[in-house]
Amino acid sequence: MNKILLFIGLLLYSNSSYSQYMVEIKTKFQNNSYYIIARGTKSKQHYIGTRFNTINDSITHIGIGLSISSVLKIYNVNPVKGANAFEVESFESFINESDLCYYGIWKLELETNESDILKSVIEKLDTAGIRFDFDFKISSDFQKLYCSEFVWMLLKSVNEIYNFKPISKDTKLLGLSGILKRDVLVYIPVDFFLAFNNLTFIESWAK
Repeated sequence: MNKILLFIGLLLYSNSSYSQYMVEIKTKFQNNSYYIIARGTKSKQHYIGTRFNTINDSITHIGIGLSISSVLKIYNVNPVKGANAFEVESFESFINESDLCYYGIWKLELETNESDILKSVIEKLDTAGIRFDFDFKISSDFQKLYCSEFVWMLLKSVNEIYNFKPISKDTKLLGLSGILKRDVLVYIPVDFFLAFNNLTFIESWAK
């Protein structure tokens, strides 16, 4: 009986600590400000982070967050077939991965007109939707994208200073020539945004 009560006590303490932690995280987000939110999962870290990233191999997925009245909405695209890949998630939902091993938060230092442009583009995408790009080909529009390409396209629509030059890799060396059906993969790494100077680092966590 004592062991059961101890277990229940630890569980309640854990839930209480997590709730308090979420409250503290939310205080870091300034009203009407945009953020780049990154996460890393163990299942994708070697396949994505180590093989394709250029700076931080812990990152495997990113989105853009907008804080309104201390509520952060994260806009991102996820790999789903035959459906809208565009998602709007809370911070809790975004990091709710069973094998989460990393998350990072950076504030985008945008001018008022840049924020207005970004908001307008996101609102249009929320209505139109996006298909996930399983071919991983650089796109000229918002119809078919993968996660880092989505954030890259959004940033480019705001200011050309965010026009990161895509990276090229030999698909044979990657062991992907048979899957991608081409010799060269031209892509946007998930950690591409770390090359920009006008970001303010807020917080990161690693397991």
